[in-house]
Amino acid sequence: RMSSMLKRPVFLQIFTLACVLTVFAAMMPSMPGLPGPIGDKLQHTVAFVTVTILAALAFPTLRPATLLLGMATFGGLIELLQLIPLVHRDADLADWLVDCAAIVGAAPLAIVARSLLARDTDPNACKNRAP
Repeated sequence: RMSSMLKRPVFLQIFTLACVLTVFAAMMPSMPGLPGPIGDKLQHTVAFVTVTILAALAFPTLRPATLLLGMATFGGLIELLQLIPLVHRDADLADWLVDCAAIVGAAPLAIVARSLLARDTDPNACKNRAP
């Protein structure tokens, strides 16, 4: 059973850290050597599945459509930042489309995680359960 201490503030902090790390990784001239054959698209997928689930937990009252739009905007902004010549990166529409696919794919997991957290932290949840 998830502790009631793991509420929105903790998830908000973890989400913020994950977003900062995602932007930092996207702005690096090249990713540090990762073990195995981990491609660019897989990195995008893992990053956006993770931040989407964390966003759902950090903002439990946000409508799913708003969450998806916000995360897609975040991915698009990263690609726009990569257009800055000083960054020495190239924006790629395919990367943003992979981000969007990962966001949509993560949405059901995010909604389930959100509902499980709400059930585990709801003080009335025990009253509604059979003895």
